[in-house]
Amino acid sequence: MQANVRFCDPCGLLVVGHGTRSERGLAEFQQMVELLARRLPAVAVQGCFLELAAPTIAEGLSLLAARGCRRVVVQPLLLFAAGHAQDDIPAAVRAAARAQPHSEILQAAHLGCHERLVALSAERYLESFAGAEDQASPRDTLWLTVGRGAREASALAELARFVELRQRATPVGHVRTAYLAMAEPRLEQVLPQIAALRLRRVVVQPHLLFHGELVTLVSERVAAFAKQWPGQDWRVCTHLGPSEHVMEILADRYFEAVFGEPIPR
Repeated sequence: MQANVRFCDPCGLLVVGHGTRSERGLAEFQQMVELLARRLPAVAVQGCFLELAAPTIAEGLSLLAARGCRRVVVQPLLLFAAGHAQDDIPAAVRAAARAQPHSEILQAAHLGCHERLVALSAERYLESFAGAEDQASPRDTLWLTVGRGAREASALAELARFVELRQRATPVGHVRTAYLAMAEPRLEQVLPQIAALRLRRVVVQPHLLFHGELVTLVSERVAAFAKQWPGQDWRVCTHLGPSEHVMEILADRYFEAVFGEPIPR
């Protein structure tokens, strides 16, 4: 991680995903990498994964080195700064970088509460109403955000901040947050509480980037529960997925890492 790399040297961007066994999830990740590569044509963009899929972080760095990159920005394609972004990815990068002592490696920030992510989440919410025959009033609607969950209080606080920002984009009468693991309340705990409110419409939104087991889990649990309460309109939003919004966030994060500020508009 040397500091004497010339700025004119080829610059690489290593986009690190968590990894999944879902073929659809892997395809969505690759689509996101390709969008970013077209957005930053002067940068060598390479995707890789922390676990469960290839190429690994070490393999991704080697591929960029083979393309002549002596400066590499590592971009965690993660929503919040939990253990993977704070510990696991940096540790894997440090271990892999020992084989490339002449490279400069910069760390970019996670996606967080970027305004474009808020906008994308709002779009997915509104898409869930496509084909709706009746229009429940916002006052009679509950919006439930479902996060993966984390042990770090800072990551949970960041999701709470995101929910606060998102609520301004699509105001509703009731707002709840639940988690799939590592934090309370769990989704299975919150669903009965929501049903007991007997509101006209419940919109469940998984705050997840790519398709995988967790996205499927949310859909299955909500579908099973909706059968028990047929008088309520239960809707599940599409996960965030590949988007030009995410592409622009990643471009911003890259320029912040290299220049200390977002991309000029």
